Amino acid sequence: MKGNINMSKRVTCDPAKNLDLYFRKRRAGSKEFIFKNSDGTNHNLTDTFEFRSGFPVDLTVLDNKITFDIDEEQSDTKNDSYFWELVNTVTKRTWLCGTSYLTQGNSAEEDEQITITIDLEGETVEVTINEAGSGEGTEHFKGTWDASGDTFPGDADTVAGDWWVFTIGGTLDGGDWPAKTISTALTDNPGQDTDNWRLH
Repeated sequence: MKGNINMSKRVTCDPAKNLDLYFRKRRAGSKEFIFKNSDGTNHNLTDTFEFRSGFPVDLTVLDNKITFDIDEEQSDTKNDSYFWELVNTVTKRTWLCGTSYLTQGNSAEEDEQITITIDLEGETVEVTINEAGSGEGTEHFKGTWDASGDTFPGDADTVAGDWWVFTIGGTLDGGDWPAKTISTALTDNPGQDTDNWRLH
């Protein structure tokens, strides 16, 4: 008598790519996610995104890059693992999800850079994940800025490409810009000239 052969198939109603994340407990860390279209052009991230999990992670979105940052306090949790997901809050779709491990010992046995492919409503997008700071433009991140004084960040040492994330919004360039706005210098030593800054 022949043994039964398992011919089961699997389908999913959620096309999100599964990705496990490893964090060290009570240790700061970061990863940069770079999104490219199938033709190699940048996949610009014009929508808003959230990192949803049982512990907080700071999310920075700039052009075609998303950076996850976690500090020592955020990584000090009771549990060892959580479900997490990266959600596009405009389309309500989950792009990436998986289990996040906060360990005191072993970490993931992975290369410093990996690339995965996700499908966004029929469009193929390649996501390269590497150490934050090693990707193009990431070294220009200068930190956070309180814009309640209605001023741009930076000083005489600011160079084109430097960027800040607003912790408190302000009124700049004729509009109200809320917290999480990104202010990017378009020229060296841009000062307070609105033509020398990009807000997004």
